[in-house]
Amino acid sequence: MVRTISHFLAALVNNASDFKRRWNQDAPPPAAANGLQGRWQGEWISEANGHRGALRCLLTRGEAGDYKAAFHAVYAKFLRVCYTVPLHGQWSEGKLKLEGDADLGPLAGGIYHYQGEGGETEFICLYNCKYDHGTFRLKPAQQKEMKPRPRRRVFTMVRLTLALLACGIIAFFVVGRKTPEAYFQGRSASSWLREFFGAKTGPPQALEAFNKMGTNAEPVLMAALRGKENLFIRMYRGFCVRMPAAIEQLLPKPEDPELMRMAAVVVLQHSSSSQIISNLYPMFKEPDSGLRLAVLQAVANRIPDAGQIPLLALAGNDPDPYLRSEVWHRLSRLGTSAAVAAPSVLKFCADDNLDVRQHAAWTLWKITGQTNAAVPVLESILSQSQDANRRHLAAYHLLIMGDSDPFFVTTLINSLAHGQAVDRAIVCSFLGEIGPPAAAAIPVLRKALHDPDEIVRRRAEVALSTIEPQHAATNSP
Repeated sequence: MVRTISHFLAALVNNASDFKRRWNQDAPPPAAANGLQGRWQGEWISEANGHRGALRCLLTRGEAGDYKAAFHAVYAKFLRVCYTVPLHGQWSEGKLKLEGDADLGPLAGGIYHYQGEGGETEFICLYNCKYDHGTFRLKPAQQKEMKPRPRRRVFTMVRLTLALLACGIIAFFVVGRKTPEAYFQGRSASSWLREFFGAKTGPPQALEAFNKMGTNAEPVLMAALRGKENLFIRMYRGFCVRMPAAIEQLLPKPEDPELMRMAAVVVLQHSSSSQIISNLYPMFKEPDSGLRLAVLQAVANRIPDAGQIPLLALAGNDPDPYLRSEVWHRLSRLGTSAAVAAPSVLKFCADDNLDVRQHAAWTLWKITGQTNAAVPVLESILSQSQDANRRHLAAYHLLIMGDSDPFFVTTLINSLAHGQAVDRAIVCSFLGEIGPPAAAAIPVLRKALHDPDEIVRRRAEVALSTIEPQHAATNSP
């Protein structure tokens, strides 16, 4: 729950406008000649839970040779977070090695440590904190042509402004949805929700207001979760953002459906009303991926009862692979109490999407305790997937299941001979976790003791000490 709320809060308190402005400025691509400064884009991948999202980075070098990396990350497909990390840079063997720390606050995980290396074609960075660890994988961003906007004639803008202003005001005040309202301290539930992240109110006061309004505020919260708005409101919103700032300030501000949905999710996460939470689960029946994801976030810290688990499993049929993976991840946390969903989970072990298949196999083992179906799925992903992070997650799950099959060990051995230094280091750690059953890996681990990367050498040493105890005795100080 803490991680989810922290992402919501981080997404609202950061200002992405400066990042967007700097990103859109014309600049040469990253190159060794300019210290790899410039625009990078790719994705972040959490090795703790398998989550991933889009990532952009602006890398700049200071006068003293140190660097600053401004990151723009997408979480849960609709939350956007910006933050800057100071990094110490050093060139070695044609690669720029970067390392640094950033304190993102106690709710977001406290101090994050970053360590990576980059060249002209790729920038890979490992991160870890109290709650999470994973990898940033970035490549130089594609250069975009800057096209000048055509100049508009003043009289055309004035006429358009007057016409759309009249339509917008009518749409905003007359055609808007009419949702039953609850009130606290003279303010409606919608008003409290709109100002949830505002400077005047803030989350603590808004949460107290909704706690006092109780179930009377449910219609507003449900409407906010659905995030629906009519055509006139959408047209008016698009019109507002195109107006000059002086005119925009005079116009009535329409509700932002995405912001309202995010606020409703946080309110529901803190709700003490079991009735409101129970009424959320039937919303999984609605074929709306955005709504289902919002409901999934709203009940993140709740344990569903036996009657609610089949409703949760319904979202496993959603066309969005990310949502399907989230559903199976949620079921896996319920353990054997979610065994009723096993037939549905088993079906998704053959899903076309590898991430869904991987999460489904892990979930099946968590809710049934049986490996006969889960292990073959994960082993096939380990041997066939071209994505290093997906293979690492599959290997991690197999380790938890206690798999020490020779096929598993052989696959890890083959992975050790290829890939980036980051990947080799992770494989060494996995082999060490297996212990003596991974004895077949001893020759390649001894070879890894001479790897050019220091981290790989250290992890190979630890793995050998675990697999071959006499190695530790021989090499002890």
